[in-house]
Amino acid sequence: MKPIHLNNILSSFRMLFLIPALIIAGCEKDKPIPEPGVDYSSGIYVVNEGPFGQGTGSITYRSRNSQTTIQDMFGAVNGRPLGNIAQKMGIWGTTGLIVVNNAGTLEWVNLKDFRSIGTTTGLELPSALLIDSARGFAYVTEWVSFTDHGRVALIDLNSRQIVQRFDVGHFPNALALQGNRLLVANGDEQTLTEIDLDSQSLLGTLYVGDRPQSFVRRGTELWLLCGGTPSWAGTETAGSLWRLVPGPARGYNLSSSTQHPTDLNLHPDGQRFFSRLEGGLSLLIPNDDQNRLDVQSVATRNLYHISVDPFDQRGRIYGTDAGNFQSNGKVYVFDPSFTLVDSFAAGVGPGFIAYKQ
Repeated sequence: MKPIHLNNILSSFRMLFLIPALIIAGCEKDKPIPEPGVDYSSGIYVVNEGPFGQGTGSITYRSRNSQTTIQDMFGAVNGRPLGNIAQKMGIWGTTGLIVVNNAGTLEWVNLKDFRSIGTTTGLELPSALLIDSARGFAYVTEWVSFTDHGRVALIDLNSRQIVQRFDVGHFPNALALQGNRLLVANGDEQTLTEIDLDSQSLLGTLYVGDRPQSFVRRGTELWLLCGGTPSWAGTETAGSLWRLVPGPARGYNLSSSTQHPTDLNLHPDGQRFFSRLEGGLSLLIPNDDQNRLDVQSVATRNLYHISVDPFDQRGRIYGTDAGNFQSNGKVYVFDPSFTLVDSFAAGVGPGFIAYKQ
């Protein structure tokens, strides 16, 4: 999917210390810098994009007991900025991998103290990240430019070097593993590119709905959300939800062409799907009888990104609010009934969140 949010990001930046922002009563311990000797390899890592074009992205760390929040972990520890437009973060053991879009880098950090252990350079507008520990690779999508076809870079987890690249479609923005195949969602098309990881060769193209943008696995099933084409990008089309596995692929369309869902998630109950839609959160319900995707609104808060903490037995759901993209944003925490239970401050443009137990 084209980075709609980049059009809204303003080119200014202010680095602020944390201002406590709790919705419910509680005690939060603020620390402007990491403490020596403290292990930060368990927690919640908010990827703050930062302003587009200048300034820097950052990482907000939140402890699992909610008692500690640290802003700009990377900058505070390493004495240098993370880079412009931090996009995604993945975790491999006690190593964190941070995709920095405009900078064209993949930053590697030791999660215990957040010290840099290396930088992979030479990426062109990297976006999505998927770690394949079994094969020893990190897969990183590259937009390359705003007009060309994109790529997927295979990066060796041990050497941190790019060892192979595959040409894919426009704006590759999501990745999923299915057996020996890597599926790449080409976000400005109606296609998925399939890559054979055993032979490291292109297998072909699978046609789906307009603007595929996020995958979710439910048991043995693999599902894909397509946002549909918004009116500003051409003939408007409705979003859709696709069951890819087991095949053959089957799509469920929303009833209105003005409905464009994003951020597919599996509810903590392990059964229901939900996403951002029309300024709030909605359950997405595949209707097999009518081949339609039904919608049930569950929250009205307008969020930038949403995700579920896979390690929290309480089923916590996190949503980021990027605000005006020039001052610090916030993170809101919901229980499985989508009731707000907590919040905390983040950096400029909080988006993706990574979790570690």
